[in-house]
Amino acid sequence: CKEACPENLDFEELFISSRRELHKGGKLPPAFHDFWMQDMAFSNSEEAFMMVNANGGDKSSYLFFPGCQLGGSDPDYVTNAYTYLKKHLEDEPSMMIGCCGAPAEWAGREEEHAAVIDGIRNIWENQGRPEVILACPSCRKMFAKHLPEIQVQSLWNVIAEKGNVDYRRIAASKKVTVFDPCASRYDPETQNSIRIILKNSGYELEELPYSSERAQCCGYGGQIQAVNRPLFDKIVNIRVEAASNDYVTYCTNCRDTFAAAGKSAVHILDLLFNDDIEVSAARKPPTLTQRRENRIKLKKVLQIETEGIKIALEDEPMKSVKVFIAPEVYAKMDRNFILAEDVQRTIEYCESTGEKIMDISTGNFSGHLQDGIITFWVIYKPERDGFRLETVYSHRLIIEEMVR
Repeated sequence: CKEACPENLDFEELFISSRRELHKGGKLPPAFHDFWMQDMAFSNSEEAFMMVNANGGDKSSYLFFPGCQLGGSDPDYVTNAYTYLKKHLEDEPSMMIGCCGAPAEWAGREEEHAAVIDGIRNIWENQGRPEVILACPSCRKMFAKHLPEIQVQSLWNVIAEKGNVDYRRIAASKKVTVFDPCASRYDPETQNSIRIILKNSGYELEELPYSSERAQCCGYGGQIQAVNRPLFDKIVNIRVEAASNDYVTYCTNCRDTFAAAGKSAVHILDLLFNDDIEVSAARKPPTLTQRRENRIKLKKVLQIETEGIKIALEDEPMKSVKVFIAPEVYAKMDRNFILAEDVQRTIEYCESTGEKIMDISTGNFSGHLQDGIITFWVIYKPERDGFRLETVYSHRLIIEEMVR
């Protein structure tokens, strides 16, 4: 809005400042941002966070920070990029996998955000103050705003400069459109590097009416889908219809948002390292549950490669209760920010406590579980060695139950 406003009003900063004040005053419903705050905590937890030291454990001149969503979309994005950097940088980089704190910034939660920023700063200090290489536009924006003492550059600048990419497919004369993420609006160097990489790989570019300093949000930013889903859907549809060409972007949130809407879109890492671009463009975005599983898998892969730890990569079965979930139910869960583990915990609670009601006409059970400020409701029935989830929903409120 700032770029289009004749009065130069910065609505982004206005909205974030408003959220901070509303949160301080207890007027901002915490449920609106609860899922993303929990997701940030997960990314920085023992399950997903990882520090990979340079070869031999020595400090490096470089630290690769891919962010949390790159590996959540596809673990290969991170491993391929890291392999490239190890091969082409003069000093093997270390790598830190975690969240930059953007969800807390968007939620107006200053204390939680400051804790994440301080954690990144401390690790950077302990690593000898290396130059940080960033793959995520939102991460770069966070670093520029809150960690100005850290020298950074984007992964895309490195690739544009170093080259030597084994392009899996040269798309001679294929026309594509670059979708610049909104977080890249004030990063012309990265925007230019993306276009250099694409032109070097044989693509013809057709620009959107709004790009560069007027780059528009894909709809994901600010977590509006949790508050106003119709507005989110409207924004996504407008962006999808802005060009008929395939989209190439360098933000996984943009790529997966467009793919979910049926738009043929790829992340630029798909063009650089994947064998079949058509398959990559048609790849369905991971569910919210799969995004967490992917981050767990990424850490396991890196532990195997860097530490020699023997870990099974197969998906871990649910610890106590096996739940069968149909794709259409998963789609509903994503729209309501419900994870498979939320369902599993709720059914496990209902079964272990007997706090459930049976519909004798269908044989289905229904029950609920309060988890923090969210209450989950499930309708399910026994099936084979587990349970079939028929449907699930949640309330953004706390139900107080009184037993007399």
